[in-house]
Amino acid sequence: MASQNLEVLANDALGNGSEHGNTTESGASNIAEESENEKLPETNQQRKWNMERTWGFSLEEIFGLALRFFKEMNGKAFSPTYEENLRLVALQKHISLGPYNAKVCPEVGFFDVLGNDRRKEWARLGSMAKEDAMEDFVKLLNSCCNLFAPYVTSHKIEKEEQEKRAAEREEQERQQWEEERHRREEEERKKKEEGQRREEAECSVMELQK
Repeated sequence: MASQNLEVLANDALGNGSEHGNTTESGASNIAEESENEKLPETNQQRKWNMERTWGFSLEEIFGLALRFFKEMNGKAFSPTYEENLRLVALQKHISLGPYNAKVCPEVGFFDVLGNDRRKEWARLGSMAKEDAMEDFVKLLNSCCNLFAPYVTSHKIEKEEQEKRAAEREEQERQQWEEERHRREEEERKKKEEGQRREEAECSVMELQK
């Protein structure tokens, strides 16, 4: 009898262990799934939203500002390292011309060290998406120059002021249009009333003549 009880307890323990194992496996599966979801790459739309939330400009707008800043200030307001400069130039070419294509690009002289290094860096980008290249350009420029963020802020303030003036101008035009519409409606109403009064007066005269 005692041996039977021990056998029952052993079977119960094995069953509970199996259930516990299934629960553990399920939990591990959920964690792995969440981890995979966290690793999913951003879509182009999400990237654009993130850049706009960070900088106050769309991805295309902030890249345009970054490119202008780089062309105007490189070697003046800031001096990136040789490697950073290679990367920035390569990203710029990738964005404007697409992935590096040795068949299309003209040959670079053997002794043109800078030209060859730029080609190698451009080729290293592979088939990177244009949006990714824009984002990398902005992030790299911001990391190697602390004047870029204030530069963007000043343009953001200017943009907000322009939008405010445009909204005020639009509201003023709307009010003027409303006032003009009311004026025309009032003129039409008065003309209609005058016409009705004339008709009534003519009818009264005709009645008297009878």
